[in-house]
Amino acid sequence: TLSKDALLKHVSALNPLLDKMAQGAPLKLVLVTANPDQASYLQRLIANHDRVRLVWRRFALFNAAELAVTFAGPSQIDASRVVAAFQVKPSGDASELHAAATLMAQLLGSTSAKIVWPPNLHPAGASQWPELVHTLAARPGVAFRAARPGEGPCPELVSILKDYLDFHRSARAKLLEQATKSGYKGPLPRMLIYRCSAMGFCGGHGDRLNGLLSVFLMAVASRRAFFIDAARPVPMHLLLHPRRRPDACGAMLENAEFLLDWRTHGAVALAGRRTNYNDRYNDLVAELPWILGQEEEQVVVMHSNQRVTAAVLQSPEAQALMGPRAKQLLGRPYLHAAMLELLFEPSELLAQRHQEVLEAALLGRRKLIAVHFRAGDQSPQRWSDPRRHGLGDLDAFLACAQGLEQRHRWKDGDVAWYLAADTAEVGSSLVVNELIKRGKLAFLPGDQDAAIIHLDRSPLPIAVMGLTDTWAQWLTIASADAVILSASNFGVTAAEAGRVPLAYLGANGCLESDLTAI
Repeated sequence: TLSKDALLKHVSALNPLLDKMAQGAPLKLVLVTANPDQASYLQRLIANHDRVRLVWRRFALFNAAELAVTFAGPSQIDASRVVAAFQVKPSGDASELHAAATLMAQLLGSTSAKIVWPPNLHPAGASQWPELVHTLAARPGVAFRAARPGEGPCPELVSILKDYLDFHRSARAKLLEQATKSGYKGPLPRMLIYRCSAMGFCGGHGDRLNGLLSVFLMAVASRRAFFIDAARPVPMHLLLHPRRRPDACGAMLENAEFLLDWRTHGAVALAGRRTNYNDRYNDLVAELPWILGQEEEQVVVMHSNQRVTAAVLQSPEAQALMGPRAKQLLGRPYLHAAMLELLFEPSELLAQRHQEVLEAALLGRRKLIAVHFRAGDQSPQRWSDPRRHGLGDLDAFLACAQGLEQRHRWKDGDVAWYLAADTAEVGSSLVVNELIKRGKLAFLPGDQDAAIIHLDRSPLPIAVMGLTDTWAQWLTIASADAVILSASNFGVTAAEAGRVPLAYLGANGCLESDLTAI
């Protein structure tokens, strides 16, 4: 995190480009940050520059070049262009940034010149990222559950991971054969099991899904069968099922009931080596070479809430073990959404509740803006967490939703707002009550308090009672046309899972947000 003084120096380092921009040069700047307070200050510094785009991300950025191409938009002139990405070190490097800005300013109008790229400035090659973002945003995502077996589209990752899916299916069959009376006499398959026990800390929706998907990629890279043993607060398979194989997958995984059946039975997760990487990102990344290429234990059970998707796929071990598949996955926007769509579909109970909530949220209108407001510390009887946003910030979230409508020229009568909050105190807002009277805004239908739970921090009776509603709320955010986000993994992972095309951070000045990169 840089100080305000350091941020000012870094913005000043961009002056060679800002000066060219003021002279009318065909130039755009895209600034990306994961720090909301830093973004808010940057927004004030660049307020007078209409061709500077400021983008907030909840997670670290590993697809900088692709994001630069996407947010810069198509070229407005009939000529070649240069797109490059500069990564600022955590400690800052204003002088190197100034050198990079000077070089880019010199390239304007002379893109054929021979370039010696400085260490932190990387040219962006030809990329299909913007086109893929547009195409993939139309997919149904994890919220889709077919009315009948065999219906629905084939998830996009099936063709890329077909070999692994076949391997997992064979490995599972061997495990089931071993459990029969006749017994399986051959060697057991190697396994990697994501574990969330009833006794330990696993995190909320976002932490769990980030950890789980990263463990899944480790299993793919290391050629281990992947299973989930998650019992807290209730077994995961009661609400999320393995996705059934749709007929649209053609000859792939023929005769399989599920694309990947990750369910465990009995005490399988009690065997093997146990590892815990909760809140240990650096340790996990450092030990990836061992986990992927050197671990000899047959069964590895891993607790993790860390998002290491890029670190896994970019590792030399994964590149060697997966071959071109690692590069294919790195080149997919919305990769987490694609993995969720491959692994999960809502149970019949959850799918029904999701449809009820979505219908109530739409209020009979065509479009939905989901507003996720995370206070953190305003529901002490149900759960408590460090403060994220004060109740006084709520009006800024709603103003952000209003601004989104106007920016994209949506008609007021076509758009409904759904407010997903972790505190009932939002119901005392005068603005909220006026919006409800207008038929503009809706809450969770039924007991609105039911969804105010945290998977880890709420008392077990409260968590169990509200579990279906809180997952239905998560899926409703995923089903929106646009989202106003908090600095919270709950709303961000939901919007990411639904490939929601328009996203803004509600506080800190209604900042444009990216959900496409890993």
